[in-house]
Order: sequence, then structure tokens, then C-alpha cells
Amino acid sequence: NPSWGSVGYQGRALTPPMGQDRLTTIIPDEANEYECDVLVIGSGAGGAVVAAELAAEGHDVIVVEKGKYFANEDFPGTELTGMRDMYEARGSLATVDRGIVILAGSTLGGGTTVNWMTCLSPPESLLEEWRRDFGFEAATSAEYANSVNYVSQRINVTEAESAANPQNDLIERGCRELGYRCSTIPRNVSGCHRCDFCGFGCRYGAKQDTRATFLTDAAEHRARIFVQATALEVLQKNGVAQGARLLVTREPGVQREVTVKAQVVVVAAGAVHTPALLMRSGLTNRNIGSNLHLHPCGAVYAAYPERMDSWLGAPQTRICDEFADLDGNGFGVRLEASPAHPGLWALALPWRSGAHHRSVMRRLPYLANTIVLMRDRYSGQVKVDRAGKPRIHYKLHPYDVNHLSIGVEKALRVHRAAGASEIFGPTNEALSFKAGSDAAFESYLKQIRDLGVRPNHFGLFCAHQMSSCRIGSGPKLGAISPEGESFEVTNLYVADGSTLPTASGVNPMITIMSTAHHIAQHIKSRLANVVGGTRRKSRTQRAAS
Repeated sequence: NPSWGSVGYQGRALTPPMGQDRLTTIIPDEANEYECDVLVIGSGAGGAVVAAELAAEGHDVIVVEKGKYFANEDFPGTELTGMRDMYEARGSLATVDRGIVILAGSTLGGGTTVNWMTCLSPPESLLEEWRRDFGFEAATSAEYANSVNYVSQRINVTEAESAANPQNDLIERGCRELGYRCSTIPRNVSGCHRCDFCGFGCRYGAKQDTRATFLTDAAEHRARIFVQATALEVLQKNGVAQGARLLVTREPGVQREVTVKAQVVVVAAGAVHTPALLMRSGLTNRNIGSNLHLHPCGAVYAAYPERMDSWLGAPQTRICDEFADLDGNGFGVRLEASPAHPGLWALALPWRSGAHHRSVMRRLPYLANTIVLMRDRYSGQVKVDRAGKPRIHYKLHPYDVNHLSIGVEKALRVHRAAGASEIFGPTNEALSFKAGSDAAFESYLKQIRDLGVRPNHFGLFCAHQMSSCRIGSGPKLGAISPEGESFEVTNLYVADGSTLPTASGVNPMITIMSTAHHIAQHIKSRLANVVGGTRRKSRTQRAAS
């Protein structure tokens, strides 16, 4: 981009790909109808785990992904192409009032392909809450703990490759000065090159996303992986799931419908699209689409004397959880860093005028951000429009606004303690603070507090969508049972972030994978006595081909 030089951005050197071989994927075309034992709709943290578990048991599995498949060498080389080709709505998905920008993966591997590899296990207090309030008894069981351990080992979660880049180092430095608790973030990586293009796929094959792990496992057990195929509706007969109707896009403007017949259907399309699909399929449980949690993130930023280069290095390696429990009930905020290339910076920075925005962008190499990740107690809703497409309704509740405001203040304190030369508040007024006395700084913080958090006046982002088809002990509490099965349709399961009873509070990938692994064990039991039939027929057909 011609502006890169003026903002001190180097772009990306396209190095030779390394690591993972290509997966074999299918764009359905040669048949109008397919058959399998288990149809898994979605290839992210939930769907891939279920597919691997059931394929390993010998079941005939088809995985359906509406996005494209990128092998390592195919990953986009720029922020623009990455957002356009690998994110939901080309990176522009938002709530209906445009108050919260929602980042969600839309490619094979889902969010695991584009996330920042933060791997945090579900807190024990969270799991106890789910058991106590939602009847999810297994959440505190040894079996669930085994699921957490298994998925963590499979995707190689360690702290061995969590070196702090400047943005993460300043969090640790500031927290140490203030006496705040700060720890190293475990990551699912092996052989990290610290290039910080993690959000657009790992060209080196170091990120242990579902493409490299669970989808590879499923494929090795002969699962078929369909891409560019959107699930239109789940098919059912007499209250029993029968498969799904898909719309396949071979190329722009070239589409066709196909049907997949299955004995079990697992919906894992994410907390936005899963409830929309279920509603299009005629399900009416009141918890479908309700209780949507987003972990809304505010961000503050500061300028430093030394270069920060927020786009370089391992993206998230330090976390401050000092304020994770502000109310005694497990609701609060965590402080992390966000990797940011120029486009994301341009979107997130407060707007006062073109001249002001340009002047800040020219300081980009010296800017660092800290995000305030809030565990939201209150929730929003996914609805569908007349065409059946999801619409996201979410308004911050004053209870959560208070926690977010506290988090913003703590993040500003961290930047000052870390040695920032200028600190910027998050609102459109872009109030800043340079060197000054403690009293002057406290006065500055009061100005920020007085401005408050008003809709579309304060940049808010979301990378974690959860709970819109939550687990509950019965249909009044949840959309699905603690075993993951729909209360309305037999043999219809859900296994993605939408199943989590509440916001996890921590980056949810491990929690989603663990819950999906738990659900997969129940599906195994359901299918344990299935022999011959669809499985034998489909295997014979594939062997012949």
C-alpha cells in the first residue's frame, strides 16, 4: 500500500511455506446427494474435535465448511486480503447498531486458523458455576478435566514459545511496577517464527490449529471435508435429524444445492450462525439465539520512546488477571495485548478529524495497545432477518460498563508505569496525558471516567462469541442438554462456542474444544451399536472410487 512508508510499516516478506501438507478437501459437485453416519457442520474449535473423535471410532464423517481452504503456501500475504478472504463479512461483521465490531473466522479451521493462539483453560470457578446454575454436572468431573488435558496436549499448548514482544513486555513491566498479577500465556504452537501474521494464517505451519491437528486426524480416518458449502437447514423427520441441505459455491455466481443424509447431525457453525441455522430449521427453543455473550473489548493505547512495531512478534504472551473478579462472582476484566497492523489501527483509533488521525497514524511504530477483555454478565441476542441471515443485537449493560471503565483505568495506569511518553484515552475526544505529577494523572483519569462509555463513542471489538445455544439441564435453562443434544430434535447435537452456558471470561478456544470433546463421547455412545447401513455403503463407494 502506498501509505505503508509514511506509517513505518514494512508489510510481509513471503517466505517459503513450511510444515503441514495439504489436506484433501472437496467442493461438492458430482452428486446431488451424499450419505454418511455423522454430518458435522463447521470446522473450527468444536466441529473439528467432534469429527476427529467420531472418525477415529470408524464412523463415516463428513465435515462441512462454508469458507475456503487455504494451505500454508496459500495464505494471504497482506492484512487486506486476509480480512477479505478469511473473516466473516470480510472483517466488517458488527452488531446492528455498529457499536461492536465482531472478528470471526470464516475459513477451514474457523477461528483456530486466524486466532492469536491464546490457550487458557476454563477456570474452576467457572465450571462450578455451570454445574451449580445450569445443571452441567460433567463440567466439574474428572472426565471433563481429561478432555481439557487431551485437547491441550493434542494442539501442543505450552509456554515454551511465549517470548514477549515489546507490547507484551510493557504489560509485564507495568504490572510489576504496580504490583498487579501478570502471567505468561500458553500457546498452541510448534516452531514459531514470531512473524505476527497469525491473524491471517500461519505460513510456517507452526500454529497448531484444527487444520494441522483434529481435521488432519479426521482425514486420516477417512472423513470427507467439504468446503465452500453453506448449511441452509437441518433436515428432520418426525423429530429426528436426517441430514442437511447445503448451498455450494464453486465460484462467484456459480451455486448449486446438495443434500447430505446422516444418522447424526452436529452443528458447530459458531455462536452467530449456529442459532440462525437452527431457527431456519424450525427449532423454537427460547434459548436459541438468546444469551449471546461477546467478551466486549475496549482498548487504550500509548506512545513510547522506543519502537513497539505492534505487528511483529508473538501476538499475545502476557495477561493481567488482577481484575478478573471485580464483583466477587467472577465477573471483571483481563488485560492483554492485541497485534495490530495498519488497517486495524486505522479502524480502532479515535476520530477527531482527518488531520488528527493522520498525525497519530504517522506515529504507528511507536504505539502500543492494551485491550480490556471483559467477561460480560449480561447478554445480547442473535435474530434472523426475512432471508434467514443472522442479525446481532447487543447493548452494553450498565453493570458491565462499570467493569469496562475500571479496566480502562487500570490499563492506562499500566502504560504510565511501563514508561509511556504519551497516553491516550479510548473515546473520540482522544484525551492524552504526557509526563506530569501523580495528581495531574489522577485528574486525567477522572476526565476519562466522566466521559463514560456511550454507544459508538468508544471503540469496541469482539473476537469471542458464546452461549447463544447454551447447555442447560432442561429446555427452560438451555437449548441443548448437558450431553449436547437438542431438546427438540433427536440425533441433533451442537458443539461449538454457542454451547457454553455463560461467557468463559478467558479466551475460549480450550473451553470450546473441551466441551466439544465431552459431547463427542456421548455421540459415540449413541452410535456404538450402529453397524453396516450408511457407513458400509459409503465406505464401499469411496473404496471403489
